[in-house]
Amino acid sequence: MKNEKIWYKTWWGILVILALWPFLVIWWVWTKSGWGNNLKVGISVSLVVLFVGAGLFSLLSGEQATRQTIISDDNIQTTQIMPSSPSPTPTPTQNTTQGTDIARDNIVKELEESPFGFVFDFGQPVNGEENYVGKSGGNVVQLIGPASNLTMLQIVALLTDEEAENLLSLGRVTGFANLIDEASVDWVSDNFEKAAQNRARDFTETEIFNGKVFTFSYLHKDMFDSVTLKVE
Repeated sequence: MKNEKIWYKTWWGILVILALWPFLVIWWVWTKSGWGNNLKVGISVSLVVLFVGAGLFSLLSGEQATRQTIISDDNIQTTQIMPSSPSPTPTPTQNTTQGTDIARDNIVKELEESPFGFVFDFGQPVNGEENYVGKSGGNVVQLIGPASNLTMLQIVALLTDEEAENLLSLGRVTGFANLIDEASVDWVSDNFEKAAQNRARDFTETEIFNGKVFTFSYLHKDMFDSVTLKVE
């Protein structure tokens, strides 16, 4: 019997003390300390608040951990499901023509810089194809078709009574033609001069340069005149 440990020095006794320490401390304060009542009450209330607060914190932490686990499981399930989704199929309106072998980015890069100064943005699709539209003053450019292989390029410029404005339009139209095929520039310039000299008569001219069809047209309206260069 002399070799037996006191109960609170055994492993199970230590566990009991750890589990009940707030109550044991309160018991000791009121029965063994000999302190005044005010001090005893203050210590007892503090221990109760600390014990209850620790319990609530543990409970809330457990709920938060459970929520995070559920969210993580949902994310894993979503990631696993996504690869089984069917791949999108082309719509019937997509154009399958050969195209012009002209990349959109190359044209846009040049037309955005001076002296052209076009500002581009996507417009309404044309026959199911992308329509990238650039504007600069009274001039409009349309780049239609896939970015890597445009099916149609077009510029529309206004003709006015101001010679300076017409010279700017001439520069933009011939510059546009030069970006596509240098051999077309003289032909485009001649047709522009023809339109400027004979403002009352509409006309359309077509020519092929290195496999690409160039169409130049002039349109007279009461409110404005315009020239259009289309390449397909």
